[in-house]
Amino acid sequence: MTIREQLEAEMDQEEIKELEEENANNKECNKMDNSNCNNCPNAD
Repeated sequence: MTIREQLEAEMDQEEIKELEEENANNKECNKMDNSNCNNCPNAD
């Protein structure tokens, strides 16, 4: 595996971790506020 491939793999893992944390935060928010998230700036 090249250094570039290794870095990409690490970046992917970090991104997945962040997305999972964000998803967990959104679930908590949705419990408190049932509005939909179409207006979220981070929504893809």
